[in-house]
Amino acid sequence: MDKYLREETNIDEDNESKKTILQSSIANIKRNTRLLICHQHDKIQRLINEKIWLVHHIIAIDVFKEIETKLLTKHGGISFATMSRS
Repeated sequence: MDKYLREETNIDEDNESKKTILQSSIANIKRNTRLLICHQHDKIQRLINEKIWLVHHIIAIDVFKEIETKLLTKHGGISFATMSRS
């Protein structure tokens, strides 16, 4: 995202260039996130296999949905994901 935010101010009229840089930044974030997930998964597996830790799988999606609903209600239905920078 750093490259996009830096280049965004330099490219005033060329929306295609902005779009390309943004897509590249998003792809980079996704790649880094996948790497982080793989590293974390490897660490957890090592703790389970080598240290004999008992690890329980917890699905927290409902908790996050509830938090999002509360935030949307509190802020008049404005989704933070769609808010633009001011």
